[in-house]
Amino acid sequence: MGRSAPPGDLRTHGRVLGRARCAQAWTFVREALAGDIADPQGGVRLRLRAGRPHITVSETG
Repeated sequence: MGRSAPPGDLRTHGRVLGRARCAQAWTFVREALAGDIADPQGGVRLRLRAGRPHITVSETG
């Protein structure tokens, strides 16, 4: 994707894509968060919960 979006935009796009095209939605979310996960100040955590990806976004800053 190569661009950054505010957390609200990311959630909205992920939710809309998830309803229409689930596999593409997870691809979008993973690509959008790839740079954020490496962010030394934190803010995004990606882990598995019950066998499904679970994303936590910190709203601090």
